[in-house]
Amino acid sequence: NDKFSWLINNDVKNHIRNSIGHFNYKVIEPSQEIVFIDNHKGKERKTELSLIDVAKNCIYMFYTLINLLELNYSLLKILTISQDNLIKQK
Repeated sequence: NDKFSWLINNDVKNHIRNSIGHFNYKVIEPSQEIVFIDNHKGKERKTELSLIDVAKNCIYMFYTLINLLELNYSLLKILTISQDNLIKQK
């Protein structure tokens, strides 16, 4: 219900990010699958994704970054305009 949640809604799960961050993944070349292995609190969680799905997730993360940068630009623009209006009123 948050108006800005669509900006950061992507399919990259925490356990996949953790396994990438800890260099804990395997590439199965013949099938072009990547197995992400997250060891958290003694539990091992494996997730298999195709190389294409990983590439799609990377593209979605770039879209998210672009949207956040656009939001930041718009907010800075609004702030600058409102500050200029305050100065003109004085």
